[in-house]
Amino acid sequence: MSQTASCPGFNYTIRAGDTFFRLAQRFGTTVAAIQAANPGVDPNNLQIGQVICIPTGPAPGPGPVRCPNGFLYTIQSGDTFFRLAQRFGTTVAAIQAANPGVDPNNLQIGQVICIPTGPAPGPGPVQCPNGFLYTIQSGDTFFRLAQRFGTTVEAIQAANPGVDPNNLQIGQVICIPVRPAPGPVPPVCPGFFYTIQPGDTLFQLAARFGTTVAAIVAANPGIDPNNLIPGQRICIPVQPQPVCTGFFYTIQPGDTLFQLAARFGTTVAAIIAANPGIDPNNLIPGQRICIPVPQPPVCPGFFYTIQPGDTLFELAARFGTTVAAIIAANPGIDPNNLIPGQRICIPVPEPPRGRRCIVMAPTDLAPNADGVLFLDYTDNVVLGTASNVPDPMEFNQEVYKLWLREANTNNWVVTTMSRSPQDVWVGRLVPSQTLTVFNAAVISAEQADNIERPVDSRVLTAVLSQLTT
Repeated sequence: MSQTASCPGFNYTIRAGDTFFRLAQRFGTTVAAIQAANPGVDPNNLQIGQVICIPTGPAPGPGPVRCPNGFLYTIQSGDTFFRLAQRFGTTVAAIQAANPGVDPNNLQIGQVICIPTGPAPGPGPVQCPNGFLYTIQSGDTFFRLAQRFGTTVEAIQAANPGVDPNNLQIGQVICIPVRPAPGPVPPVCPGFFYTIQPGDTLFQLAARFGTTVAAIVAANPGIDPNNLIPGQRICIPVQPQPVCTGFFYTIQPGDTLFQLAARFGTTVAAIIAANPGIDPNNLIPGQRICIPVPQPPVCPGFFYTIQPGDTLFELAARFGTTVAAIIAANPGIDPNNLIPGQRICIPVPEPPRGRRCIVMAPTDLAPNADGVLFLDYTDNVVLGTASNVPDPMEFNQEVYKLWLREANTNNWVVTTMSRSPQDVWVGRLVPSQTLTVFNAAVISAEQADNIERPVDSRVLTAVLSQLTT
């Protein structure tokens, strides 16, 4: 429709995207004035190429053409009155009052409105004296924010009157209170606090820290175990653990209880008993478990670590014994499935009369240590060796020493051990007393000048009384 007569302004040809509202904003008039100048034109069905009249005289009806108590703002993509109120420190009610006739639910990109800067009617979280301001991010809820910042949903609601917790807007600014919210004081954490990391689950945390899912849930009332939030702070309860009669081991990728039992000379049943709650079918890398190592029976020979390709037949031939003797000295061994790293006993034939050999037992300080004592009762000489032991400096000591203790006393004889190029510590002891008076042997890391008794860092021990002649 062409408007050529009685146009109190100028003619305009409709283009793509034009609306009466945008044209009114662009040309400094109002929608009502354009409608009055174009009777019969449907503002909801403008056609490209259609010619209408743009009035330039005084426009009837109110419009946000003046903004004496603020400033003009051009609407951008994603703007809402709520977001603008938060951004500019005012309220939705104040913006609506400054823009009569503007539909807040149908803001148009490029539309110009008034942002009031004077005092805004109605309350708003413009101050946060007991906390800090926080900008809402995607996925935020009052519950998640309360968990992340160590407060409660009730405290956040009290600090943000008028904020709808079920309709949080990205970019919305709220107050996070940091003072304890009214209500009962939370129970003391019987352990320590942990901050949730991406990918964490309660099952993994329970396995990692030696507790149970039920214990973690009980220590964190209100926690959602199926929706842990990175940054959330929870209590990890530390349960009293049974004494580990061995040493703690950290699970590596590919570990199984069968392999660990074979490697460390114990059984799957013993490992499960020492780790109540462990899932033997789901060992988690990084999980810390107890490897029980009860005092093994005396090995009538020495311990050997299985290498790739070893067989019992080859080992028997190499060390002058028999397959049957090796199997008898290693109950539970699978002769058809030797595992590299597995430690087995190699029995040796009965030594000449007057000489004995004993394998020393490692302590918790050096669970992988190997120690052997050779006792010559004829010449009254003791030779001790220690391998796979930490450097004495790791214990803040200087050397390793070999000690023998007299039975029924606390008297010790000692010699300082030497370190071989193969990293084996060797000590030779020739006491003035006969060897039959000694009932215990110890290898320990000590200061070089200590000759009284072993006082620190024992890595290997042995009982001698059963070996005397």
